[in-house]
Amino acid sequence: MGYITIRELLELPIQISPNLNAPTGNIESQHLLIEEIWKGLHVGGLVWNDDYTIDNIESYERYTAIHGFFNGTLTWNGQKYEELTDEQKIVFQEYKLSHIQDNRTPAERMEAIKRYYKL
Repeated sequence: MGYITIRELLELPIQISPNLNAPTGNIESQHLLIEEIWKGLHVGGLVWNDDYTIDNIESYERYTAIHGFFNGTLTWNGQKYEELTDEQKIVFQEYKLSHIQDNRTPAERMEAIKRYYKL
């Protein structure tokens, strides 16, 4: 099981809009709804173990990249994972995060995020 910080999440090649160009996976921009991250919510099978870390990141079809928060549902261009074509799912799963590890304490992560965002 791995962990990922908000900073690392923001640096991933993921986006809400414009659309991810399937099947090449080219990313034209990236954007995340930070306000939702800070709430520590459960989205699409991802479990936030504190305000700064996602826990159990292999719980959603072994895929953990986030392309959008829409009313607490993990979506890709507004579509639920289950509604994607097989080709889209392959592209979608290329962004899995299971290799990312973060062994810092919650306090260390909090300080790193505060420094990064100048909070």
